[in-house]
Amino acid sequence: MDFAIGQSFSTNKEYQETYSIKSEKIPVAMVVASSGWVQNANFTNENDNNMSTESETNKMTAKGMLICRDNSHAFEDRTLVLDLPVKIGRSVARTRASPDNAIFDCKVLSRNHALLWYNAGKFYLQDTRSSNGTFVNNQRLSSTGLQSKATEVSSGDIVQFGVDVMESTRKVTHGCIIATLKLFLPDGKEAKASRTMYGTNPDGDVTLEDLYKLDQYIRAASRREQVLHSKLAYLQKLVENTRKAATQSWKALIDEDRLLTHVKTIESQLLAYSKNFTEDKIRTELIKLEEQKSQYQIAAKDALQKVHQEKLEVTQKLIALESRLNETEEECQSLHEISKHAQIELQELALKYSTAEMNLAQLEAKLVDKEQTSTEMVLSAAQEKQDLIEKVMRQTKIGNFLRQKLNENRSDSVKIHKEITSLRNYMQTLQDMNSKLSEDSKDGLNPVEAINAILDTLNEMIADSENIDDLENLAVSEDNHNKLQEIDSNEKIIINSKSDSFSQCNHTRDHILQTFIATLESLKGDDDLEAQHVVNCELSELRDWLIREPNEQVMEKLKELYYRIKNENSRMQEVNEELVILKEKFIVSNIEKSELTKQLKTFTTHCGDLLNASYSVPIQYFALVAVAFVWMLLEKMF
Repeated sequence: MDFAIGQSFSTNKEYQETYSIKSEKIPVAMVVASSGWVQNANFTNENDNNMSTESETNKMTAKGMLICRDNSHAFEDRTLVLDLPVKIGRSVARTRASPDNAIFDCKVLSRNHALLWYNAGKFYLQDTRSSNGTFVNNQRLSSTGLQSKATEVSSGDIVQFGVDVMESTRKVTHGCIIATLKLFLPDGKEAKASRTMYGTNPDGDVTLEDLYKLDQYIRAASRREQVLHSKLAYLQKLVENTRKAATQSWKALIDEDRLLTHVKTIESQLLAYSKNFTEDKIRTELIKLEEQKSQYQIAAKDALQKVHQEKLEVTQKLIALESRLNETEEECQSLHEISKHAQIELQELALKYSTAEMNLAQLEAKLVDKEQTSTEMVLSAAQEKQDLIEKVMRQTKIGNFLRQKLNENRSDSVKIHKEITSLRNYMQTLQDMNSKLSEDSKDGLNPVEAINAILDTLNEMIADSENIDDLENLAVSEDNHNKLQEIDSNEKIIINSKSDSFSQCNHTRDHILQTFIATLESLKGDDDLEAQHVVNCELSELRDWLIREPNEQVMEKLKELYYRIKNENSRMQEVNEELVILKEKFIVSNIEKSELTKQLKTFTTHCGDLLNASYSVPIQYFALVAVAFVWMLLEKMF
């Protein structure tokens, strides 16, 4: 009984010491509750002490650490000195696993699985023809049985050696080695983290550095959860001890009753034995018995009082522990509910994040396509604009040259009058030659008068053409066509009334007049330089042709000149139409360019809104949210 009471009091003292320690010292207090957990909890401190000792002894040597992850085959954290390449592989008879090497008791690893070394400020990892492969951030370094290239690694990378393998006979899964790689330079500073692990993600707001912090928070939360479980186990153990103490107290009461009955039995025996003793002896014996009885009663009362007091204390402690247990269970329930709520929010957040990332990628692709299309269109529009400007400059030069030639041709109108005068003289000679024909046709029209009228009309047309501007040339050309039709009708009347020889002569004159009219039309500002040159040359030689050459050759030459001028005019009209079409295309390209610019601005603002969008999580749920989010990521990754 005394032993049980002492044990209960020592247990209560340990509980009070444990419960009075602050939250920062909880892992130290858990030595009483769970020795196995304490080893895991204090192992990091031991590794830190080992690291500090080794860093003091080897200050100028690069080092690396392999920290075990939750989804890995269990192993102790390793601290590696990288003054020479470190072999990573499976333990064999000659090489056993230890905290200062990279040999693991893992069946999925090869004997010579990989190499890790430091050179020129960088850390490298190489797969040495392993069977199950080596992975850095879920990227396999080489195929099965092939040696990989030296791959640069950074601090914070997740390395995996081998893959999980299941035995078909026993249906047992052998896990692989998954660790977080921590690298330290010879000066003791930690190496820079890789951009893929801790760099800013350009497609969203969540960075891998935040995920690493979340992982740390999750581990701290898991430690606190383990502390709570250990507290609950300790409370259950304490309740069990109180129950044992209560049962022992009841046993003490029963033993006391037995002792009392035994005392009564002894008293009765004394009464029986007193008959054989003298009164003095009996009195002395009675006095002794009374003294023993009083002492025993005092001791029994003290023991009963202690047991009763302990029972009351245990009952009060039990009530307090039950209330604390209820509070802890309620707290755990609320934490589970908060964790579920945070997990749901994290799933929604991850879905929104992935959707926004996909939309942003699509918008960026469209934006790149639009930028390329707009660039090509701008370049083509600029090229077309340059071509149009060059064509406009050429046409401007041609127009200026044609206007200059038109002014020169108008200045040559005096020469044309002289040629017309010579033609009149020539017509007069023709009149003398055809006098006999005029006598035969008394009732018909006089051809010489008709020709003179035509020549007078031609002189009037030339005088009118000298007084009009370039913009009125079209109207003059229409009038000339009308007058040409009148002349043609007059010529037809003359041809119908004359003989065959005279009609042939009049037909020759008709072609001559048409040639003059076409020549006047060719003096407009739309003609080409070559046509103007040809017209000037032909006009200079026209008088000689009419006097010296036969009528048939003159007719052929004039026809050739006429059709040539017509072709040149049609060609100039086509060029003008092409210029108009090019101007319309240039206007349309400018409109499309403005529309593309507006679309580009719209896409830019939309992308900016997506990039600036952020999602907030309540502070009181941050740790649990982080736990759920990292748990989801680990499920997807492994």
